[in-house]
Amino acid sequence: MSSGAEAQAPKEGPRPPTAHATIVVTTCDRPEVATRAVASALRQSEPRVEVLVVDDGVRDRVPMDMGDDRVRVIRTEGRIGVSRARNVGLAEAKAPWVSFLDDDDELLPTMVEEALAAARGSSLPPPVAVVAGMEELDPEGFVLLTRIPVSMPRGRHYFLEDVAEKDRRGLAAYNTLFAPVDVVRGIGGFDEQMVASMHLDLMLRLNAACSIQAVPRVGYRMYHHAEFRLSKQYRHRAESARRTHAKHREAFRQHPRMEGMYLARTGTFYLRAGEWLRPLGLTVRAFLRAPRRPRAMKQVLLAAAGPRFFAWYEARKTRRAGGIWAPTSDDVSGRAR
Repeated sequence: MSSGAEAQAPKEGPRPPTAHATIVVTTCDRPEVATRAVASALRQSEPRVEVLVVDDGVRDRVPMDMGDDRVRVIRTEGRIGVSRARNVGLAEAKAPWVSFLDDDDELLPTMVEEALAAARGSSLPPPVAVVAGMEELDPEGFVLLTRIPVSMPRGRHYFLEDVAEKDRRGLAAYNTLFAPVDVVRGIGGFDEQMVASMHLDLMLRLNAACSIQAVPRVGYRMYHHAEFRLSKQYRHRAESARRTHAKHREAFRQHPRMEGMYLARTGTFYLRAGEWLRPLGLTVRAFLRAPRRPRAMKQVLLAAAGPRFFAWYEARKTRRAGGIWAPTSDDVSGRAR
């Protein structure tokens, strides 16, 4: 395989039934966590699944034999990053449908069955991908919020579209994506130059070629915790957001309010990373693009005050909220907490 990875040798004996879906689990030096994710993929009510574990670790590897013929382990040669690791799994997928599962998250048992049914029963223009409801949980396992996705016909601009405010949070349920393998391959998979926040770029490219059918029931659980997670790496998120904006500039221009929100959120990432001039420039551009947007001027003033004041401001808000822990995953509402 040209991707710099080695796959587990096939076992002798009867082959499992042809898989209807491939679930790609990417992991890095967390075999005990990945085991839970794999177990959730194997507990599907639709048993005809293939689970590809792409192990991008360098210290603690998952075992090559995970005790189920439906699982294949692919070990990368040196760390290649999550986007490329997902693309390795996409290239190796043998089923007609694919979904991507982070190693610290899990699927609910009916995820694949309900996604297949939704795709086959959709009235949207084909081809059709599916997104399901998603729960985000705190380190103790309590549900912080639930994202209920929104359907979008082919040719739209997914998270840039003007939807009701109550539905906007659901546009960030993209971790649940369940899509035709040939369509995801056809758009080039994940952008390997992005090491964080790569789903927004993927969903914009996907929606140009594919309708997106929503399943209102929760099928995916995302866990927030104190350990390393890409969503906490603000400089990476900021750089990926800038790249997404540059790649889809024409689409953003058609949605000035959302472009303003996106630029301001990118500035917030840079502020959290400790920068000053760049976030100030981004929030000024955001204000000029959509001056009537809620909190537009406040975001400019916070950026002008600099990263130290912004850090104090965010800490003060957390204290006022009673120290309540909040998720830091991408939220296309554009709010700067």
